[in-house]
Amino acid sequence: MSTFVSLGLESLQKRFAEIDLILSYASEKENTSELYSTLCRSAQVLLIAHFEGAVKQFVRDVIDDFNQSNYEFKDSPNALKYTFCTFFIKENNDLIRNKLLDTFNSVPVKYTAEAFLFNNHSDNNRNPNSNVLNNILQRFGVSGFLSQIENSDLDIAFEDSKSNQVAIRDKIKFYLIENVKSYPYTVSLELFNIKYDRNADKRKLRKKSIWEEFLDEVMIKRHTIAHGNSLESQCSHTEIERSKLKIEILIYAYVLLLCKFSSPSLN
Repeated sequence: MSTFVSLGLESLQKRFAEIDLILSYASEKENTSELYSTLCRSAQVLLIAHFEGAVKQFVRDVIDDFNQSNYEFKDSPNALKYTFCTFFIKENNDLIRNKLLDTFNSVPVKYTAEAFLFNNHSDNNRNPNSNVLNNILQRFGVSGFLSQIENSDLDIAFEDSKSNQVAIRDKIKFYLIENVKSYPYTVSLELFNIKYDRNADKRKLRKKSIWEEFLDEVMIKRHTIAHGNSLESQCSHTEIERSKLKIEILIYAYVLLLCKFSSPSLN
């Protein structure tokens, strides 16, 4: 039986295929200024819409995979337990949290994805900017996600060579497809030279990485269009294609760490 994450990866291809269709049509209309601009603007907004949808869906997928497995709450990583218990209390109260933890460890409780997506409901309906993305993975025990993947093989995404971008995108995509077919997942960070540091200096993690700068930039462009601040396209179809490749790589990296840190083997 396929895992929910495996099915999510299949669904992700449909999301990106829709953008490819628009960009393909835009490339044929490059000399038709009004139509070309409209198509590029649509692709820019849709790219972020699908990114946001994928970010939320994969959280639900890893939670569903855990809930459908033979593992229990007590078997899950401590970070997941902490996040889940914190979701039910309004203040940072260790006494109440520990009582909840003891109770949940002794009963067949199931996780809910909302605890990881909208912890204390602060991130509900927020676009997945760099802070939101980092915060979601923080709830799975990942500190400074976007800084942690910097200086890995994934930075090839920022090279000028499109063929190299496609190559690293395909490498991480097919690696995930093969290693999330069953649960627990069998993913590893080493293949992509992601040197995750649990004890990284927080000052270092607060420094904006190239991934954070990229994500914040595409968010600004999306907001400019979505909020009606501009009627012109800020990017050509080729620029959006490059942004799409980076977004794809970023999503796969996000899924990779989600799967790694939600695994019960981390205990």
